[in-house]
Amino acid sequence: FTFFFGGQVLCSIPAEELSTWHSDIKGRFCKSQFYLDSEGPIVSQSSAPERVVLESLVPDATIGEEAIEVDKDEYWFRIKKLSLFPPKRDYLIVAILEASPAYHALYRDIRSVALNGDSKELKSLAEKDKGPDWIPHITLGNLYGGTKDDKRAVGEMLEHYSLENGAPDEASNDAIGVKCITMGGPVPQQVQLDWDFQNRQRP
Repeated sequence: FTFFFGGQVLCSIPAEELSTWHSDIKGRFCKSQFYLDSEGPIVSQSSAPERVVLESLVPDATIGEEAIEVDKDEYWFRIKKLSLFPPKRDYLIVAILEASPAYHALYRDIRSVALNGDSKELKSLAEKDKGPDWIPHITLGNLYGGTKDDKRAVGEMLEHYSLENGAPDEASNDAIGVKCITMGGPVPQQVQLDWDFQNRQRP
């Protein structure tokens, strides 16, 4: 599923801007303790290039001036329900996931890096992205053709299926671990960067 959508825009921004953004989000991944750099976390090339030891970082996420407490061990997803997506367009069949508070905080933090940075292109991406109400989901299929009534009927069928099979809970729905957050789709080539952010507690 998509954590932050960049598309072709990332392939066209200047190499320096891309490198700065990469360094900044790498620092946020490290600070959240989702990712552990083998050479030690980087705070940010744009503000503080020095490397620091992990123990000196507080495991939280920063959104603007607001600090959000994050438990470094609480990165998980669970299947919530089947549904049509996105809202009001309804052309995808998806599995909606429940994400831990740590993932929501990390998402808002990564988005805020683009939203508050100097790059106009990245800021525009962040403004078009899902915003603070991130809905993590896995796409299972596409709907082609059909009327609004047809889509409504499919949506009702998926809702009925989810209700019939019971609401997921911790006992019946094991948490889904994530090995890595990486760059999908077209990978920017203007500068060579490592986009694989491995989960320090890989399943």
